Amino acid sequence: MKSFWLEVKSTCKSFKFLAFILVLLCLQIVLITQFQKSAESSAYYDLQGHLTYSRTSAGMERFWQENYDYIQEHGEPKPHYPYNQETIESNLAWYKYERDLGNKILQAFESEDWPTYTRHMAEKRLLEWNIRGALVDPRNPYMPFSTPEDYFGQDWSTYSQLANMREVDQLPIYVGERLRSTGSPEHIIFSTTAYLQLLQEDLPPQTQHSTSPWGFLFNFLRQGLPRVLGIIVLLMTVNLVHQDKKYGAIKVNLLNPKGRGHYLLRKTSVGFVASLFTVALPQLAIFLYHGLGQGFRGLNLPVLMENNLWQWVYGSEHIRLIRWTPWFTSVGLSEYAPSYSGWHAIERLETVPLWQFLLLASALLLLFILFCTALGIFISTLVKSEVFAQVTAVGVFVLGTSFASIFPEHRTGPWDLFAKADVIPILEGNSFTTYLTSLVVLALATVILLLLSMLVFRRQDIAN
Repeated sequence: MKSFWLEVKSTCKSFKFLAFILVLLCLQIVLITQFQKSAESSAYYDLQGHLTYSRTSAGMERFWQENYDYIQEHGEPKPHYPYNQETIESNLAWYKYERDLGNKILQAFESEDWPTYTRHMAEKRLLEWNIRGALVDPRNPYMPFSTPEDYFGQDWSTYSQLANMREVDQLPIYVGERLRSTGSPEHIIFSTTAYLQLLQEDLPPQTQHSTSPWGFLFNFLRQGLPRVLGIIVLLMTVNLVHQDKKYGAIKVNLLNPKGRGHYLLRKTSVGFVASLFTVALPQLAIFLYHGLGQGFRGLNLPVLMENNLWQWVYGSEHIRLIRWTPWFTSVGLSEYAPSYSGWHAIERLETVPLWQFLLLASALLLLFILFCTALGIFISTLVKSEVFAQVTAVGVFVLGTSFASIFPEHRTGPWDLFAKADVIPILEGNSFTTYLTSLVVLALATVILLLLSMLVFRRQDIAN
C-alpha cells in the first residue's frame, strides 16, 4: 500500500497534474465572473417583476377605491362600472392585501432581507396556487393538485405555519388577466415548495448563477466540469504505462508473481486516484474560498430530481419531449421540462435536499472517472508511442463528445458515454437516458475496457 501511494504521489508531482489544476481553477474563476454578471442582470429583471406586481396591485386598489368613494358619495355605482357595494368592498380589500404584499416583497428584495423575502414570496406563490386551483377544472391533468393541502399531505401542517396563506372564498374581478403572468401550474407548485423549504431551513434563495459554496458547486457540475472532465482524466492516465517503459521500471514491476493483470489494475487505480485529486483539489479550494466568506450552510437546499431514477428506460413521450423542448424552466438551482401531452412534470419530479442529490451525482461521477481511466489505460497499452497515445486520447474525446452532433436522434442516449459526465440533467430527468442505465452502461464499458487492456497487454513483448 505504501508503494501505491508513493506512485500516486509521483504522478501528482508531474507538470501535467499542476497544469490541470490551474486549468480547473481558471475555469471556475471565469464561471464566477460570468455568474456575477448574470446575477446583476437577473436581479434587475427580478426587481422589475416585483415593481410590476406592486404597481399593478396599487393601480387596482386605486380603481376600487375610486368606485368605493363614488358609491359612498352618490349612493349609486359609477357609470360604466355597475358593481354593487359588496363587490366593491371585497375587491378593494383583496387588492389592498396584494399591494401590501407586493411592497413587502419589494422592500425585502431591495434590502436583501432574505428570510423576509422568502416568507412573502412563499405567501405570494400560495396565493397564486389557490387562485389557479379555484379557476382550473380539478380534472385538468396539468393541475392535479388544486390546493397545497392536496400536494403536501401530512407535511402541510408544518409548512402552513411558515407563511401566511390567504383563503380564496371569492375571486376578485380581473384576476384572470393577472393569472397569465403567474406561471404554469408546475412552476407555481415547484417554486412554492422551494420557498417553503428555504424558509424552513433559513436559507437564502439560489439561482443558476449563485456563487454561494454549495450553489456554485452545483452550478459548476452543470456548466463547467462536464466539458473538461473526460479529457483531463484521459490525459492524466494515458501515459502511465509509457512512463514505466520509458524509465525501464516496467520489467521490475512485471517480475511480481501476480502478473500483468495485477499491474494494469494497479495502474488503473493510480490513474483513478490521481484524477480524483486533480478534479477535487481545485473545487475544494474554491469551495473553501466561498465558504470562509459566506458560511458553509446549504446542504439542505431544495432541488428537483426525477423520481424514476431506477427505471431502465424512458418512454417515447419523455424522449420526444426532451428532444423538442427548446428550453427548460428553472426553479432555484434546478431545471425541468414543462408539462406536455404524455408528460406531467408534477408527477415525475420531486424536491429533495441538495446533499441527497449530490450523493447520487458523486456516484455517477466517480464511475465516469473510472471509465475514463480504464479508457486511458487501454489506449496506453494499445498505442506504443507515448505522443501518439496522447493524440489518440484527444481524438477519442473529441469524437466521444461529438456523439450528439453525429447522431442527433440519439443525443445523450444510453451509449453516449462521455455525456454521462453531465450528471445534473440525468438526475433531473432532462436526458434520454436514466440514472440506472447510465450506471450500468458505464460499469459495463469499464469492465470491457479493462479486459481488453489485459488481453492486449499480455500479448505484448516488453522490449524496454
